[in-house]
Amino acid sequence: THSSIPVVALVIEGGTNTIRSVLEYVTDEPPVPVVVCDGSGRAADLIAFMH
Repeated sequence: THSSIPVVALVIEGGTNTIRSVLEYVTDEPPVPVVVCDGSGRAADLIAFMH
């Protein structure tokens, strides 16, 4: 049997690799939810601003 484990990505600060990872998470099948901590700096702030 195939068991399903809930997964979520958490973005706190981060750099260019974090942005690439977030893109992978949201375009995967099934997509992985991403929680972005606005105000934590760098990539997290950029992603929060763009959203």
